[in-house]
This record gives sequence, C-alpha cells and structure tokens, in this order.
Amino acid sequence: SSRLAGGQKCKKSLCPCCGFEKDTKRAEQIKTLFQEGANEGWSGWFATLTFSHKNRESVKSIGDDLQQCWRRTYQSLRRFTEKQYGFQLEFENSLDFTWGESGIHFHFHSALLLRTQLTKSQDQDIRRELKRLWSANAVKVGRKVSKQVGVLLRKLEFNEAGMADYIAKTGLFTEAKEIAHRTTKESKTGYGLRDIHREVAGGSRVWLARFKQLATWFHNKKVHNRSRSLTKLLKELESKQERTTGETYTMVFSFTNRVFREIEKKK
Repeated sequence: SSRLAGGQKCKKSLCPCCGFEKDTKRAEQIKTLFQEGANEGWSGWFATLTFSHKNRESVKSIGDDLQQCWRRTYQSLRRFTEKQYGFQLEFENSLDFTWGESGIHFHFHSALLLRTQLTKSQDQDIRRELKRLWSANAVKVGRKVSKQVGVLLRKLEFNEAGMADYIAKTGLFTEAKEIAHRTTKESKTGYGLRDIHREVAGGSRVWLARFKQLATWFHNKKVHNRSRSLTKLLKELESKQERTTGETYTMVFSFTNRVFREIEKKK
C-alpha cells in the first residue's frame, strides 16, 4: 500500500488526493451525526435536487443558479417548519455533478434532518412544501423542474441497519456514496469526477479544458456543507469522543488505503 509524506497538499475538492481526504473525513462526520440521530430519535429525508439546463450551457451559469435555488429553498423551508410545527430544520449536503452529451449536470444530495419524530401528516406537509419551493425557486432563475427526477425524496432510517447502509461507501447506490464519496464512485449517466480524472490522466485535451472550467468555478466554494447548528453539534460530539477515547486525529491516508482494501474485498 502507498503513503504520502512530506508533500504540500492543495486542499482542493477536485484533487484526486485532497478531494478523497475531504470525502473520507466527511463520511466519518456523517457517521457521528447519524449515530446521534439514532440515539436521540431524529427523523428526516434523503433528497436529490436538480433542474433543467440548456444544451452546452456553462458550468458557472448552472452552478450559480443551483446554489441560489438551494439557499432560497432551504431558508424558506426552515421558516415553514418553524412556523407550522416549531421544528428546526437541519441539513447536510454535497454538490455533485456528471458530465454528459448535453454538458454539465449539477445536483444536490442532501440529508434534511429534524431532531424529533414526525406524524404522517407533518411528513407529507413538509415533503409537499419542499417540492413546491424547489419548483418555484427554479422558475425564478429561469429553470424547470422535472416531476419525475427534479425532487427525489426517501425517508432516512436512523436504526443500526439504515446507518450501516448510509455510511458503507462500497454500495453502488447508497446515500453515503452520494453524499461523501464523489471522488471514487462510478457514474452511469455520464462522466463523474473519477471518470474525468481518468480522462485527464490519459492526456485528453477536451477533458482537461472541461476540468479547468470545473476547477475555476469550484474555487473557494464548498462542495460539502451543513447547517450551523449541526456543525456546532458535531464539534461537541467529536470533543466528547476525544475525551472518551483519547484520540485527536486519524491518519487519513492510512485510513484511505484501508477503505480501498475493504472495497476490493466486496467487489
């Protein structure tokens, strides 16, 4: 197994080394948060959010609109849940993409979380409002939302089996693969980041130009994000873990190689 030592990291999310380090760290953080959710009886949904784009549209145009649409939707949905039910909506998400024949396709993979249990009617109301808000905000930036794939929602399970599936990282379609492992997952609907790395390494000038477009737009942007209160909670949980175990850090690249070995075993 290989190791990296004595080098200076770029810390870019699109880098095959630094990006994987960020994704691996994120997966561990998700594990910590979801364990807390299992212990405290949280509820929530796994959501995939996207909208239409024009053929060969620029990375900047689609990406900027998607981020704006997400900010408006989350802020409005948060106000809705607080006003209607007194609940505080949290989120953990990642901005993902594939590159197909018609150009770049951006989409958000999000865990929408509530630190309480919902009734059936409350669940339906919040789902309905999310779909309405996403469509309305997409229209404001000149986009359309497909009824079939524009908003996909699935209830999150915070039991042991559901959490194990979420953080597995080796399953082809698990949410953990989507939220926390962009750099290694394969794409079946176009070129994902791993595919683009492969094309660039092979000397493709076309993909190098496309990668430069992505790198320019992603500069100083967060690929992974979460609500402030979840970030605060995570710090508290990690601090508690450190006091309990006495561990303050993980050797990321050693951990990375261990993850790869587990993936190979299950293929």
